[in-house]
Amino acid sequence: MESSLFIQSPSSFSSLFTSKSKPFPSPKPRFVSIKASIEKPKPKPKSETTSWVSPDWLTSLTRTISSGQNDDSGIPIASAKLDDVSELLGGALFLPLYKWMNEYGPIYRLAAGPRNFVVVSDPAIAKHVLRNYPKYAKGLVAEVSEFLFGSGFAIAEGPLWTLVLGLVRFGFRTENRFLGLVLARRRAVVPSLHKRYLSVIVERVFCRCAERLVEKLQPYAMEGKAVNMEEKFSQLTLDVIGLSLFNYNFDSLTTDSPVIEAVYTALKEAELRSTDILPYWKAIPRQVKAEKAVTLIRETVEDLIAKCKEIVEREGERINDEEYVNESDPSILRFLLASREEVSSVQLRDDLLSMLVAGHETTGSVLTWTLYLLSKSPSALAKAQEEVDRVLAGRNPAYEDIKELKYITRCINESMRLYPHPPVLIRRAQVPDILPGNYKVNTGQDIMISVYNVHRSSAVWEKAEEFLPERFELEGPIPNETNTDFKFIPFSGGPRKCVGDQFALMEAIVALAVFLQHLNVELVPDQTISMTTGATIHTTNGLYMKVSQRMEFKELKKAIDQVELVDAHAHNIVSLDSSFPFIRTFSEATGDALSFAPHSLSFKRNLREVAQLYGTEVSLEAIEKHRQTLGLHSLTTKCFNEARISALLIDDGLKLDKKHDTEWHRNFVPYVGRVLRIETLAEQILDEESPDDSSWTLDSFTKAFIVALKTIAAYRSGLDIDTHVSKEVVESGLVEVLQAGKPVRIGNKGLIDYILTLSLEVAERCDLPLQIHTGFGDKDLDLRLSNPLHLRTLLEDKRFAKCRIVLLHASYPFSKEASYLSSVYPQVFLDFGLAVPKLSVHGMVSSVKELLHLAPTKKVMFSTDGYATPETYYLGAKKAREVIFLVLRDACVSGDLSLMEAIDAAKDILSRNAIAFYKIDVDTSSSIPQSRISPKSQMEEPHAQEDSSSFVRVIWVDTSGQQRCRVVQAQRFNRSVKKNGIGLTHASMGMTSFYDGPAEESKLTGIGEIRLVPDLSTKRIIPWTKQESMVLADMLLKPGEAWEYCPRETLRRVTNVLKDEFDLVMNAGFENEFYLLKNVVRYAFHAESGKGQFEVSLGHTIAFHAADNLVYTREVIRSVARKHGLLATFVPKYDLCDIGSGSHVHISLWKNGENVFPASDKSSAHGMSSIGEEFMAGVLFHLPSIFAVLAPLPNSYDRIQPNTFSGAFQCWGKENREAAIRTASPPGAPDGLVTNFEIKACDGSTNPHLSLAIIMAAGIDGLRRHLQLPDPIDTNPADVAATLNRLPETLSEAVEALEKDKVLHELLGQNLLAAITGVRKAEVQYYSKNPDACKQLIHRY
Repeated sequence: MESSLFIQSPSSFSSLFTSKSKPFPSPKPRFVSIKASIEKPKPKPKSETTSWVSPDWLTSLTRTISSGQNDDSGIPIASAKLDDVSELLGGALFLPLYKWMNEYGPIYRLAAGPRNFVVVSDPAIAKHVLRNYPKYAKGLVAEVSEFLFGSGFAIAEGPLWTLVLGLVRFGFRTENRFLGLVLARRRAVVPSLHKRYLSVIVERVFCRCAERLVEKLQPYAMEGKAVNMEEKFSQLTLDVIGLSLFNYNFDSLTTDSPVIEAVYTALKEAELRSTDILPYWKAIPRQVKAEKAVTLIRETVEDLIAKCKEIVEREGERINDEEYVNESDPSILRFLLASREEVSSVQLRDDLLSMLVAGHETTGSVLTWTLYLLSKSPSALAKAQEEVDRVLAGRNPAYEDIKELKYITRCINESMRLYPHPPVLIRRAQVPDILPGNYKVNTGQDIMISVYNVHRSSAVWEKAEEFLPERFELEGPIPNETNTDFKFIPFSGGPRKCVGDQFALMEAIVALAVFLQHLNVELVPDQTISMTTGATIHTTNGLYMKVSQRMEFKELKKAIDQVELVDAHAHNIVSLDSSFPFIRTFSEATGDALSFAPHSLSFKRNLREVAQLYGTEVSLEAIEKHRQTLGLHSLTTKCFNEARISALLIDDGLKLDKKHDTEWHRNFVPYVGRVLRIETLAEQILDEESPDDSSWTLDSFTKAFIVALKTIAAYRSGLDIDTHVSKEVVESGLVEVLQAGKPVRIGNKGLIDYILTLSLEVAERCDLPLQIHTGFGDKDLDLRLSNPLHLRTLLEDKRFAKCRIVLLHASYPFSKEASYLSSVYPQVFLDFGLAVPKLSVHGMVSSVKELLHLAPTKKVMFSTDGYATPETYYLGAKKAREVIFLVLRDACVSGDLSLMEAIDAAKDILSRNAIAFYKIDVDTSSSIPQSRISPKSQMEEPHAQEDSSSFVRVIWVDTSGQQRCRVVQAQRFNRSVKKNGIGLTHASMGMTSFYDGPAEESKLTGIGEIRLVPDLSTKRIIPWTKQESMVLADMLLKPGEAWEYCPRETLRRVTNVLKDEFDLVMNAGFENEFYLLKNVVRYAFHAESGKGQFEVSLGHTIAFHAADNLVYTREVIRSVARKHGLLATFVPKYDLCDIGSGSHVHISLWKNGENVFPASDKSSAHGMSSIGEEFMAGVLFHLPSIFAVLAPLPNSYDRIQPNTFSGAFQCWGKENREAAIRTASPPGAPDGLVTNFEIKACDGSTNPHLSLAIIMAAGIDGLRRHLQLPDPIDTNPADVAATLNRLPETLSEAVEALEKDKVLHELLGQNLLAAITGVRKAEVQYYSKNPDACKQLIHRY
């Protein structure tokens, strides 16, 4: 039996976990080639002892029985020794299989009396057997399990399995649609597990059962007693599967019952039968007991079916919603009956029994061995608990959190590698076959695939015996048999793969996260942990551990969520028809700079948060449409209800179009107070007439000025306030301001210093606090003058020693300075609004932590700095709660605070400090209901310190495809470059591969300069230097205005055309081929096609990111090679006598997150949608012109030759690697459908942004003109060359074609294409005169 959700399924749908688009990118496993892994081992010498009673009796028996037969299989026979027999007969079968693998190699024959098995330990052979159903059926597995499963789909074979083929797999989709309606029985067994269902099952079943486990372990924790965790995890998973299937609570963690005992009896019998070589005689007492157990289980399941059917009929329940879920009973049984599918009760019973038994075993074993491995690796355990604390922030996991528990997931993956469940898969050959390696098997041959051997083979994995979760990349897709090419087989594979793999993995992640959240664990010393097996790997005597209580942060989280916030600094909300652009909810940028705002970290995060709040798509357009539908009053009510703000102080001096007055805000908040901006009040006074109709004088202005109080002096003249400014200076300043005309704007430093000093006097006399803007703001601010240290003169003035001052916005980026001032000046308090939520997660957390480095917690206050839209209030409140939790939790962990001190500090910071400081009369008692701010996804606190490097490489790619960079000191980068960029000559985009000067016909010269402005979203620390980082850059004429020659902007521009006209997004993925050279001699690790040639394939993503990724990939490969004394070159044709290097690019089209390149069904002649065909037809039509960009060097055309897989003829073919364009159907794609197409001509000397831009432009033309494809070429194009157009054979021909292609000129821009063709012509001329110069290209590409 293949256990625990090892119910087999023909296909795998995309899920929360899987990423079909990318091959698994782990550099850690050492994968040998298929040829090496299936080489036939030399047979061992025959044992001299062949007595029937000797240790070799099993082997002798097989050889005797098979004597006289012509065994030409080529498979060696393993010699079974006496000490192996106990393991074979009901013991840990996989252990001797592993020993024999080391003796006989990856395939051998194991004798077991009259029966023998071919044992396979090779990924290539395992892949062949598992993927070839029904050539290889379950056979023995079905035989030993029929007593329990009946005709359940777990063991169904032949025609019965054919009926099951339509059963919807336990796929985890999040899109709002059914996964396809197929054959009735399959549809009837497993529901469509959509996001809504999964959210319910995680909360109602997974979390509650895991919490109950933790509760049951509390006595062990308090008394320090050892507990058998294998037993507890088995009970946990039985409870989970009972509730998930039947809404039936076995409650096995608490009670014993005949049903529970019967389930365990049946499971044990199935395990024993899977390894017994004896017949199944019902007279044996053990088997009599098993039969009785199965009868009881069947009767119980039949009773549950009958009761549920009665309820469904009585309530008239019927599924009429594609996201159906019955929240009171989310069981699979309820779904099945409500679906009203035609299926017999017996069949339904057997299918549910398949899921019950299989759905219990694996997860319990996975949890057991994962915890065992973590207990033996303290560093991994600490890292796992840190991740749980960071992601969950003291609460239970939600469905959305699971994808963020990446390290927990990798621990489980690595556990399943070391302890696979089941460790052995059994199949039976239905027809004669030849396995990879030319091994023959006959009909009826039983085959054991030793997953344990594959997973622990040193020929497959580096450090195969070690527990290394990091061997699977955290940011990569979840490892499985497909993306590791069957080197990792966690849930079987092929058509009979486990349908519940993702369900089981999700269950294990939640259970382990909840356990580690609450408990520490320690392995009881001096116990022997040995293994036995049946369906899964068990311990022989249990896994005894001691558990202890971890510091709990739930109380801290609860306190933070419950407190009613006092928002001590915000601004007015505006009407929906205000000219204020909604996009500025997420950014301080204005004007042209707003075009870059969507690429900031905080913008992306906050946009997602608001979309979650409203339940809309994550886009500005969808949110704005929802806002108009809902109306301002409803919007504001929702946002303030979620924010739970009890008091609001509004600075109404911010000029906003159609803003509501302070009184209007009382509709949503119990207490609203006014903060008066002193500069605005002063300007209003001076805009009016003097009280005595005369001109304003200093005395008359002073008498009219009333304040109550905030200053934005930082915006006007800086914080270096002269509190003793002379009357002459002030009068001169007043005259200057009045002479400037109305409306008055006060910018004179002397006058501002006087107004602020006057305000301080009033504040001192009236006991009013003064808010001072410090740190960052919009572009009117000179950040150098907003450092709060400039306030020292003011703070030292004894006249104002008792005036309460609050420094706004965390003084970011001067948070440490503000913390210092607060610690040494009793009158200085701090407020972190604006920094939260406008910074990145790292920025928010680090700035608040810096405030608390020195400042007392009694002097730090919260505000939203909300303005214009109610969403700014919601975001400020939500993020403030999250940030304060993270900061105070870490303070507890580091020992700075106790838990109770942290709770007290949270209440102070979020409410009580502001109430006391501003003397607000408001009740924030705990009678408030629990927080309405319960985020669906908590933020992560980054670990890496930003800008810790000494130098920064600012990278761009020029017209010739060369990657170039400017290196600047990190200090200079942070001070000015990241904002203002670096100067760069116009000639930079006219340079050739042979000379750092512009080509004459490019029309670009050394006259004129652009700004090379870093795209900070691409900034990466270079891991092999640690003192450098790198960042990609855009080319701008001035802030917000892109240069028409900028490759990245060109790709953006064409991308927008595709999106605007056709609502499509192009995805791309590059295959990078390169040579490694040593002393300019090839240095081979393993071959790709050429000697010393390698290939790195990148997963597909949106075109812009794909191009960026390719730039970094080349940079990394070159740098790492150089670090090891090697030269990596991407030059198209390094050796004229050998294969060239390409950078083949795969293209697909996406809409609303779904690949729309394939046809919707198999009716399409070419397996692609009409959109896909038109787009690809455009690319094929323009291919001669495109060559000038994809293959930019004369050397490129030495590579593009017939019979070299480089696409020399203008044609396309299905999986035809000689065609210029190949349509691809990767593993998992439905038969006949294609998911993408590959362009062969692209090579490593191309500019990736320009390449994708010109490909996209050609495709757009195909869509506009509804172009159709010619017939595909299904043979070598060279064989039918007379019927095909030869693509350009030289760069000159390609340039000529591009110059004539007016369509591409229109889409990409005349001037840019003129520069491209000018550079190409210079390349042609130079290399034709200097043919040997191409040898230098290895150093440039």
